[in-house]
Amino acid sequence: MASGGDGYFRGTRFMIKIKGQKIGFIGGGNMGEALMAGLLQTRTFSPRSIHVFDLRRPRLSFLKDRYKILPALSIKDLLQKTTILILAVKPQDIKGVLTALRPLLRPHHLVISIAAGIDTAFFSKHLGGGVKIARTMPNTPALVGRGVTGFYTSKTLTKKDQKVVQKIFSAVGRVISVNKESSLDTLTALSGSGPAFVYFFMESLILAGQKLGLNKTTTHDVVVETFDGALRLLKHTHIAPSDLRTRVTSKGGTTEAGLQQMKKDRIQQGLIHMIQAATRRATLLRKRAS
Repeated sequence: MASGGDGYFRGTRFMIKIKGQKIGFIGGGNMGEALMAGLLQTRTFSPRSIHVFDLRRPRLSFLKDRYKILPALSIKDLLQKTTILILAVKPQDIKGVLTALRPLLRPHHLVISIAAGIDTAFFSKHLGGGVKIARTMPNTPALVGRGVTGFYTSKTLTKKDQKVVQKIFSAVGRVISVNKESSLDTLTALSGSGPAFVYFFMESLILAGQKLGLNKTTTHDVVVETFDGALRLLKHTHIAPSDLRTRVTSKGGTTEAGLQQMKKDRIQQGLIHMIQAATRRATLLRKRAS
């Protein structure tokens, strides 16, 4: 979206109001709820400006009671009351939703998808040309306000529309805009799937600690606090990861021994292959959908 290359937009986490508009969610699952909570926390929208439709009535009641937002009785009801629409449904359900949406959409509606692997060409095909579409890829740390959301917008969006998308997702973390939709495939691998890869690495360290005699609780706490401390140091100092690694590595010491073993096992190459494989799968899913 940003001219001159891919860009960053970090929300202030304070008073990022979007005035005069109402937002509607189709789907009230975990990611949809995380976004609603972030929008309310940052006062981007008031509870009376957020509407949600979900086929699961108990879920709808839960969201209404917890956040004081407004439930919609149908997709038609939702669109009549809102100007911004978040499609927070599973990819396998998206086609049915678009079929229901097509006769109801009006030129003022801005449609934002968080469905993985469904590209803007698919939306244009099923909604008709001229519809304002933004495709986003948030990740699960959005649940605690520390998410990373990649987004790409169709040519039908104005700069004002693009800023609206940025403000919405900055409520749950950092927003990264891309000029090429294919770049979202790599972002999906790095940030969308990234938390799972981090957790797997943590699992492996915990398992190693247990195999060497530490109990499960102690190992878990040590690994979690080590990751947390390392990340805080990285963000606080703004020093490159490679330089921080070098500072910890003494010649002939324990860190060097571990790093040499990882080089021997080609761990870094394996991690690169991991991201490449996830990117290929994201590209495949996108092409299948279209």
